Amino acid sequence: MATVYRRDAERGIIRETTDLSSLPPGVVWIDAINPTDDELVRLDAVMGFEVPNRHDITDIELSSRLYKEPGGLVMIANLLPKSRHRTPRPAAFVLKEHILLTIRFNEFFSFDRVSNRPVTDSGQADVSAISLFCRLLEEAVADRADNIELSMRYMEELTSRLFIATPPGKKDGISESPELDVALKQIGRMGESVSNIRESITSLQRVVNYAYTYIPDHWLRDQRYVLESIRSDLVALSDEAAFFMNKLSFNLDATLGMINIDESKIIRLLSVVTLLLSPPTLIAGIYGMNFAIMPELSWPFGYAFALALMAGTAAASIWYLRKKRWL
Repeated sequence: MATVYRRDAERGIIRETTDLSSLPPGVVWIDAINPTDDELVRLDAVMGFEVPNRHDITDIELSSRLYKEPGGLVMIANLLPKSRHRTPRPAAFVLKEHILLTIRFNEFFSFDRVSNRPVTDSGQADVSAISLFCRLLEEAVADRADNIELSMRYMEELTSRLFIATPPGKKDGISESPELDVALKQIGRMGESVSNIRESITSLQRVVNYAYTYIPDHWLRDQRYVLESIRSDLVALSDEAAFFMNKLSFNLDATLGMINIDESKIIRLLSVVTLLLSPPTLIAGIYGMNFAIMPELSWPFGYAFALALMAGTAAASIWYLRKKRWL
């Protein structure tokens, strides 16, 4: 089954569901979600050439994603689906002068927003295939902008938590930062998210540039300015995503630096403890030897002398460490 949108002189744009065996007059957009092989054959007949199937739209070669057909263009873009793990998924735009065909195997927010607008705006009888194509691109760009803004808010929150100063009333050395392993996981998730956004932006840039170059002027009419605006927005979003990745890299380096500092503090503490215990351990080892003749063996104050010697060496070690500011 597919959803078709057709023009009606009185009711504007009407949305209908069809099995593609026959199309009503005035159709400007066919939205095929998870089409079967039989439906793809029917779409071939409607468009006048072979439309891409599930295997075709997953190809990564540029020549398989952007190409011309008799009387039409085929453009495949990676969009972020409506799922928890938003790995980019392809959607195909098959464009002719008077009809737009979209083939997809996932749900996308941008498609939902565009599909609801022609139905609610009863005065949209002049909607064309080109204008719907540009709307879909605009909504996809707006979705990427929202994704970047949300990621930036998460990044600012993480940055403030990582580098927050010691608040009043807190002792020095008490950190209000999150657990560093948790911060690393958050940075990893944000990096994956922005990487997916950048992949989608790059894919959309290729589609828009191809459409701007190869769609005939008599098709576009006033939509060429819309494509120019979309191209500018995508360039700005690409720069914003690059800035975000640089900031993410800075936070990653800072987090790893904090982890190294914490590890250095632990190693320093262990070294200090080892140094403090070494002289008393040496003295205890000497007086623990089982020799028959030892000068302090029969001395009444031998035990107290050994304890005092241990305490004195420990105190001397502490004084030395404090003088060197290692403790």
